[in-house]
Amino acid sequence: MRILFSCRALDNMAGGVERMACILLEAMRVRGHRMSLLTWDASSAAAFYDIHQDINWYQLGIGDPKRKANFTERWKRARKMRELLRAEQPDVILAFQEGTFISTRLYSLGMEIPVIAAERNAPSRFEHLSACKYKTIIYQCFRLAQAVTIQVEAYRKDYTDYLHKK
Repeated sequence: MRILFSCRALDNMAGGVERMACILLEAMRVRGHRMSLLTWDASSAAAFYDIHQDINWYQLGIGDPKRKANFTERWKRARKMRELLRAEQPDVILAFQEGTFISTRLYSLGMEIPVIAAERNAPSRFEHLSACKYKTIIYQCFRLAQAVTIQVEAYRKDYTDYLHKK
């Protein structure tokens, strides 16, 4: 199976999302899947965690992944990502965290590639972040996911009912 992971950034980042993405990339590669990774990083990016040479790492290199992209950057990312998806032809995309999922899902619309939202944080995070005002929109966007993975089964109850089946 051809699997593409989509992450916002890996460049010298040693966080949990980055660690888990690299662990899962390697585990799926060892199982015989053809793995690719797509990030918004610059082409000079260096991952903190090891990425096997058989895993294709595509760095879009448009804008700075550490800040919110402007319209032009988003448009260029969308065009470049669609070009890459046509060439790569993944069977499925696993997009880590809601922002990357939403972008990936929008950029791949009409391409008939299933996209899975890989949530790595507790839904209760919205109680402590300014993103709380976007919680409903984010959850509505998850309806566009083929599935939603969560870190811990106990989190399921904290998501809105219409996402439980995902």
